[in-house]
Amino acid sequence: QGKDRTGIVIMLCQSAMGLSDQEIVDDYHMSELSFQGRDRNSRSAAIDVLGPRRQQLKKRRQKGRWGSLDRKTFGGAPRNAMETTLQALRDEYGSVCPGYLDSIGFDIGWRRRFQ
Repeated sequence: QGKDRTGIVIMLCQSAMGLSDQEIVDDYHMSELSFQGRDRNSRSAAIDVLGPRRQQLKKRRQKGRWGSLDRKTFGGAPRNAMETTLQALRDEYGSVCPGYLDSIGFDIGWRRRFQ
């Protein structure tokens, strides 16, 4: 989902700016609160752009040939998703900033420009 990709980019920016893990997780989780008022079973934007294939996909789903996502799992922004992501980056790269950011070429020079 877009919010996940956006959440990762924002987390990297926040880390480069020196925010704590707690601040990053709290900010990410604020999205969960905005999703609470929305119908989690609503049609996704991806289905809207499929146009003519929509009926074909609907038939496949009805026949059990095409699964569906559990909206409770993938529809929100749970705290543990960002906590796990931060920990995985630390486990692999030693830190988010500078560790991971250096590994993707966003070194100190780029970070100074960013800040």
